[in-house]
Amino acid sequence: MTTTEQPTRRTVRDAVIGVAIGLGAHLVVFGLAFVAGSVVKPSAGDGWEDLVAVITALLVGEAVVALACIVVGTVLIVRGRRALGIGLLAAWLAGFLPIVVQAIGV
Repeated sequence: MTTTEQPTRRTVRDAVIGVAIGLGAHLVVFGLAFVAGSVVKPSAGDGWEDLVAVITALLVGEAVVALACIVVGTVLIVRGRRALGIGLLAAWLAGFLPIVVQAIGV
């Protein structure tokens, strides 16, 4: 007969911490993209420089967040900190999916 383990407080806390770190990383990237759009002023011509700065900051920042979350989350899972690693990966995915949906226009 098998029994299911109930999650301990530490497991739940670690998962919540992982989610908070992952979502916090997305918020930092969005903040940096906002700052990039505020700092760069469009030229007198067609004026796309500010939009390019926002998109570049968003894409580069999200690529860094994706790489960091995937690598760190995988290492944490392998080293036995499953809840923290899964929370981190889940938060990265939860923040990444709306960007993909927005990009493809669904």
